[in-house]
Order: sequence, then C-alpha cells, then structure tokens
Amino acid sequence: MITGYNDDINYNNAVYHIQTEDMGLKYKKIVTHVFIGGAILFSKKTSYEHLLENDEIDDRKLRIFMNDQHKMIIKIIKSGKIEYFKKKLDESEGKEKEKAIRTEKTEKTKVKNNDVKKVETKAPDVIVIKTDVEEEEDETIKTSIKHLLKENEDKKLFNLSVKGSAEIIAGEPVVLKIGIEDSDNQKPLKGVKISIKVVGLTFRPAVYSGETNENGIYTREITIPSFTKGTAAILIKAEYKGETEEKVIKVTPQN
Repeated sequence: MITGYNDDINYNNAVYHIQTEDMGLKYKKIVTHVFIGGAILFSKKTSYEHLLENDEIDDRKLRIFMNDQHKMIIKIIKSGKIEYFKKKLDESEGKEKEKAIRTEKTEKTKVKNNDVKKVETKAPDVIVIKTDVEEEEDETIKTSIKHLLKENEDKKLFNLSVKGSAEIIAGEPVVLKIGIEDSDNQKPLKGVKISIKVVGLTFRPAVYSGETNENGIYTREITIPSFTKGTAAILIKAEYKGETEEKVIKVTPQN
C-alpha cells in the first residue's frame, strides 16, 4: 500500500476535498473520495488487477494509475460537471444492485438444490456510492467523462461584448460599455475584472481597470491621445474564475 493524494479544490463558492488512496492487495483497488462540507459526496473505486504481475504490484505503475484517476476527478469538478458524473455513478450503482440481487437469488437456488456450498459474503470496509460495475458500464462512464472534458475545453465560460462609438478617432473622448454574461444562461456576471490598455507607436500607453456591476456592465470614459500617423489600439481584457477573454479595437488617426 502506497501513500495517496489529497487536494482541496475551490469551485463555485464550494470547497471540494479529493482523496485518492490504495485499498491494498486484499482488494486490488484504488478509491477516490470526494468530500464537501465534511460529508462524503461520492466515491469512485477502480480495480488495478490488470497491473498485477505474479500477484505483485509495481509501485511506480500504481502511483501513476492513482494520479491519473485523482487528476481526472479534479478536472471533472473544475469543468462544472460533477453532478452529471455523480448521476452516472448512481445509475451504475443501481444496475450493480440489480445484478447483485439476481446473483443472490441464483446462489440461494444453488444452495437449496445442494449444487454448491453456501457462500458467505462480507460487507466492504469502505462505504461508497458506486460499487463494482461491469467493464462495459465503466467504459461508458469513461467515454462520457472524455466528452465532457472536451466540451468544457471548447466552451467559453463567459461572453465579452463592447459597445461604443462606431469609429474611435484619436484625440476624441470615447465611452466604452463593456458587458459580461454567462455563456450558459446569458445572465450578467458581477465582479468580473476588466482592464483597458490604450497603446500606440507615438505615445505612452494608458491603463484603466475596474469590475463589472450587478448588471454585468463596466463603463469607462477615456480619451485617446492625438496622433496623425502610425497605429494605435484599445486592448480590453476580462478575467473571471481563472479564464480570460480579450478584444482589440482599432483607433483611427486624426485627419
């Protein structure tokens, strides 16, 4: 048995504690527990019998296997798909319970008919939401996880929009109205950090910063330095929950 992994992940105003450990050669499984508020949310057990050689385990291979599962659960939490994943585990548990009931009935029938000796069952040492599942069910969950993580990588957390003058001309004041909304439900996001940087070849850069209000809006009036030649632009950057979106607005020189 080797030392496991422990991490605390902050997501959506909640702290998840993730703990992955080896259950030992007696069970030949690793288990990842996810806690929230001191209570267990769910646990994922995975067999590592395929890693055994002559009933012995290579600690290096086992550590890699544990680390992969531990990181996978962290990615699921950060992707916001933890409830979907838990639902899949619950469904697998339901199927496994049905299978266990059928097996128990079969064993009782065999015992009654004196086909086999009575088989004693022992309760597991770890209470989990998901018990052992059939290989095809586990593969279905893995496929769903990969799809969710890929979907999360491609999907933006929020949308950035900028309203202002149709044309921004050097030397003239301009009011920028920057809007931020959730990409899922289009609701305004409050407290998104906004930075505005005015850059050009003929003047020193100017920087402005602030946060969106309860309507998901940050409004700023700025004046672009005067210039007749060269190029300039306004760089707008929004940052929220570790993700960023940027927009670049070209500035037209004075005539």
